[in-house]
Amino acid sequence: MAKNMRIKYEESLECAVATGVKSGDPVIANGQPGVALTDEGGGVGNVAGRASVAFGGVCDLPCADAVAAEDTALYLTAARAVTTTAEGNTLFGRSVNLPNPVARSGGTKAAGAGTITVRLVRA
Repeated sequence: MAKNMRIKYEESLECAVATGVKSGDPVIANGQPGVALTDEGGGVGNVAGRASVAFGGVCDLPCADAVAAEDTALYLTAARAVTTTAEGNTLFGRSVNLPNPVARSGGTKAAGAGTITVRLVRA
């Protein structure tokens, strides 16, 4: 199961996904932004080309772009990368800042490899 969920998802379905999708990867499934809960073709009863996908909720995802402000729109590229670039990409979610045991974190980040906390949007 995906270990990057910060706030539990609203629903999950078994959906068609791209070959090679792993648990925790961002996906667009059935036209909705989601996060794979199982590997493609793995998990309980998932056949090749399918995975269990969570819709809604908040998760931590890799993002190479700088995210200067909380509530920044985030998009998913065709290669399933999270970006701040809207053109040619699909709206995926918005950056959020959540408390953790040490300090608030996740809603902004500098450019370069790193993690951003994303609230998935509903299409």
